[in-house]
Amino acid sequence: MIPDAEARIEAALARLDAQVEGARLARAALDEGIEDMRSVRASVRSARGECEVTASADGSILGITFAREIGLRTSLELLLIRTIAQAQNKARAEAASKAASVLGESSPFVVQLRRNLGNAGAR
Repeated sequence: MIPDAEARIEAALARLDAQVEGARLARAALDEGIEDMRSVRASVRSARGECEVTASADGSILGITFAREIGLRTSLELLLIRTIAQAQNKARAEAASKAASVLGESSPFVVQLRRNLGNAGAR
C-alpha cells in the first residue's frame, strides 16, 4: 500500500473512533439527564400551611400531608386542587431545567416542555 494512503486511512479511522466515542459519551449524558428528569420531585405547601403536596414531573401525586388543624373556612377541595397544580408545575419546571442543561434551551423538546408549563394552568 502507498504510505500516504495508509496515513490517510489511519487518520480517517482515528476520526471515526473519536466520533464513536463522542456519541457514546453524549448518549451516556443523555441517559443520565433523562434519569435526572424522571427523578424530579417537588413539594409545595399551601399559602397558609394547611397542606403540603409532593408531585413528580410526570404529574403523579407522591404525597399529601395535612396540618393538624385546618381552619373551618378552608375549602379543602379548592385548596388541594391549587396546591397539587402548584407542585406538579414546580416539578415540571425543574424537569425542564434539567432537560435544558443536557439538550440546550433551544432544543425542540425543551421548547415544548416550557410551552407546556405556560399552559399547565389552563388544564
